[in-house]
Amino acid sequence: MIRKINSISNFHTNAKRTEMLITAMSKLKTYNWIYQQKAYDIHPKHHEAVKKSQDKELIKIEVSCSEHALISLSTNFEVYYKDLIQELLNKFSTFFTSKETKHKNIIGELVSSRKRNTYEIILNKLNIKNRFDVYDFFELFGIPFLTQDEKKIMEHIYIIRNQYVHNAGRKDKQTKIKLKKYPSPTHEGYLTTETKRLRTKFNRLIDKSYIRTMDYLNNYNS
Repeated sequence: MIRKINSISNFHTNAKRTEMLITAMSKLKTYNWIYQQKAYDIHPKHHEAVKKSQDKELIKIEVSCSEHALISLSTNFEVYYKDLIQELLNKFSTFFTSKETKHKNIIGELVSSRKRNTYEIILNKLNIKNRFDVYDFFELFGIPFLTQDEKKIMEHIYIIRNQYVHNAGRKDKQTKIKLKKYPSPTHEGYLTTETKRLRTKFNRLIDKSYIRTMDYLNNYNS
């Protein structure tokens, strides 16, 4: 059998962690301003020096929070699609086992097993290793998981994620080539604003994807 799970609820819980990083950026700006005002009241002569030093540190913190928030988007996506496959196999097992695909026998074994299988076992059995395998899985069953435009947004997120994780934030030649193919959907140049807008687009993308996927399977079974 497949263990019951609510993928969209888990996604929203994980999304709150990203939200906290973005909230931290706004709050730190306020705290920084208050600190500078107090410094001015106590030592007016040193106000400019304090302001310059604090603003410099604030930029570093903002950049770090933005980078980690953007990285978390790809992490949230990976957790989401793993949870989603588990949820769908639990709720719509008949749909998946009725289709003549290369996964039919394996899914049948997972569904009929006495063990409550979770996505770790499911994805291993189905040989699903990354997002491209996930896309292929849904396409094999005709399920409209992501539109082409949504896939482009996800590719942009992964390019940025890899830039920070593997290249210390530097845009090498290969990254620049990829970004030309998959540019930012927000068209925003300022990092912190880009993070906020990309976060919003990503959250909406997942919500739409979930509704579209569930509608398709519910209507198929009706």
